[in-house]
Amino acid sequence: MRVSLLAVVLVIASAPALAAEEPVPKYEGKPLEYWVTRFQKAETDEQRRDAAAAIRAFGADAAPALPTFIEMLADHSPGYRAFVIDMIAAIGPKAQEARPFIRKLIQDPKSPPYGGVDAIVAISPEPKEAAQLLAPLLENGEVKSSVYRALCDIGPDAKDALPAIRRYVLNIIATTERRPGSHRFDCAGLAKLGPDVVPLAVEMLETHDGRGRDEALTCLEELGAKANKAVPSLLKLLKHDDAESRYRAAVMLWKWEKNTAAVPALASVLTAEAKIRRDRLQVESNFAADAARMLGEIGPDAKAVLPALREAVTIGIPASVLSKVYFDLAITSYPGTAVYLVSGKEKEYELHLRYQSLVTVAQAAEEAINKIEGKAKK
Repeated sequence: MRVSLLAVVLVIASAPALAAEEPVPKYEGKPLEYWVTRFQKAETDEQRRDAAAAIRAFGADAAPALPTFIEMLADHSPGYRAFVIDMIAAIGPKAQEARPFIRKLIQDPKSPPYGGVDAIVAISPEPKEAAQLLAPLLENGEVKSSVYRALCDIGPDAKDALPAIRRYVLNIIATTERRPGSHRFDCAGLAKLGPDVVPLAVEMLETHDGRGRDEALTCLEELGAKANKAVPSLLKLLKHDDAESRYRAAVMLWKWEKNTAAVPALASVLTAEAKIRRDRLQVESNFAADAARMLGEIGPDAKAVLPALREAVTIGIPASVLSKVYFDLAITSYPGTAVYLVSGKEKEYELHLRYQSLVTVAQAAEEAINKIEGKAKK
């Protein structure tokens, strides 16, 4: 018993010594202090880059240097501050006290820091906190696109930022409608915010045309069935003049809830886009073949539109003949595209691609007919 008690006493007595011997974090055999000093004394960007990479490797173990890094943020060189911000971001939530300093720099219209927005996210203990800090910055012209992307990446935890995101997105759409091609944004990223963004997508769908409608559809497609609150708006879209919009709305309605209202809408895309115009055969949209394929996926529930599918096959037969007849009369008038003589008239040309498209539609329609009628593929 005495031996056991003595052993316990020795273990307890030696515990502080063991704790004191905990190894100091190092990178390439050098402690943090060495690399911080090397960064501060660096004369070139290459030297700073090497030292910064070493400091980032410490991760959260670089937290003791945070006060020094915060002081470095006062440097007037944007490039120097960018190195410092990256080092702070690598520390993670242990560097959260640096957020007010980085946020202040982000708000500087003269030289917002590279990586500042991502750093706010990286050093915030919770994504929701980061979203609350970033949302007001969507008004900052210099960094608002970066803020928007960061908020989308945060996902559903950025719910409180949705009013600010709504203002930003609607402003971008309005600007684009006034000046086409002036700006693009990632609507698939908008879908990362989850079902809470559906009201915004519906607003875009119902109050904007063109770009706004297209972006809303992209968002809803990314969300999938989680966006089922948008169904009433999609049903209205089935009667839209734009074939692409009808097609995309119909596909979602069928995939989400097997809504048979999609069937006549898909048929309308097929019959409107694959047709004879005077003495020329042509296809006006890439969605005719897609509509036929979708009807095939629907299967027996699409029996009512078999006549439309058979008409598409009928149109495709002469198109197939023409595409072969004029194959050897290629003229390279358009770079990258084969142009073919039609009707034997020297000045009358037609793109072979148009006939090819009709053939593709006919093939898709024939496959759809077989699926709807339950015929096995030979």
